[in-house]
Amino acid sequence: MAIYAYRCPVHGDFDSQTRGDVLACPRCHEISRRIFSWRNASVLHDHYNPAFGQVISSRKQAAELAKKASDDQSQRLGMTVDYQLTDIHDHEAAGITRDEKTEYAARTAEA
Repeated sequence: MAIYAYRCPVHGDFDSQTRGDVLACPRCHEISRRIFSWRNASVLHDHYNPAFGQVISSRKQAAELAKKASDDQSQRLGMTVDYQLTDIHDHEAAGITRDEKTEYAARTAEA
């Protein structure tokens, strides 16, 4: 599935799966113009996943196993556990801001 890049005049770049020349920014609803670049969504190839202890062949299967593991851990611990799948390139999901990413890139380029 294609991911399209847009540029908000207030918040900067953001991605969306919605295709169009303009799109409202999800944060401030300003009109944002499409940047003509794209990325494909990550593809999950068959691989052994040690977190689940088996070969994973699809993102759907991984999500089902994460849900089952969350339910098992929640019951075992007596508290809510919610495992979520993340893309290793999704820095925001890992708590890394765009500014931190830019600053790190500049710092490592100097070395």
